[in-house]
Amino acid sequence: MIHKFTLAILSSLTLSLTGLHAAADSGAWRPVAAENLAIIELDHGEVIIELNPDFAPNHVAQFSEVANEGLYDDKSFYRVIEGFVAQGGPREPDILAKYPTLQNENDRPISDADFAPLGNHDLFTEQVGHIDGFPVGRSNQLGTEWLLHCPGALAMGRENDPDSGSVEIYIVLDAQRYLDRNLTIFGRVLSGMEHIQALKRGDRAIESGVIQPPEIPDPILSIRTAAA
Repeated sequence: MIHKFTLAILSSLTLSLTGLHAAADSGAWRPVAAENLAIIELDHGEVIIELNPDFAPNHVAQFSEVANEGLYDDKSFYRVIEGFVAQGGPREPDILAKYPTLQNENDRPISDADFAPLGNHDLFTEQVGHIDGFPVGRSNQLGTEWLLHCPGALAMGRENDPDSGSVEIYIVLDAQRYLDRNLTIFGRVLSGMEHIQALKRGDRAIESGVIQPPEIPDPILSIRTAAA
């Protein structure tokens, strides 16, 4: 049963190799609560997402509500840019008007969560590592920590206003670390990333990668949480 899905505490994103070795050495596994599992059904196959309400509780709550009401069903990944992101979800004004825009939840004060550092800094922050398998950056100078735009990260699309995210989502195809702390990540792909990578691409030079007629974007058959 999907609600009994468990996973190693490791990342399936760009920092995955280190996480994999750590999990294998420690034998550390944990269950994922059904309400924090989202299942995306595509023509290509099933994609399993772990949501992260610890970092982005309001984004997880709104996404889960929209998903369980069926509003992602029969929508599409309409903007897919090679090496960048796959963006999709409801675009109709009446649907967008129904749900409030969300205040950005892109970082939080450094917590006492079990942080597994990689042991080195990178070009974007002082520390990188994992919390519960999610790639995380930390800055002692800022006193904050945040989720990283590694491949497989699930985040909320927005307009220019950082607090304008609502229901449109995107999944990172290749690392976009310059977006860290600019947009809110609220989940990660656990399995099925190959189905996201199989989505039809748009041309970034035309309408910012929105797939143009007569091409038809890949549909989202459904999104639900495992608790629905």
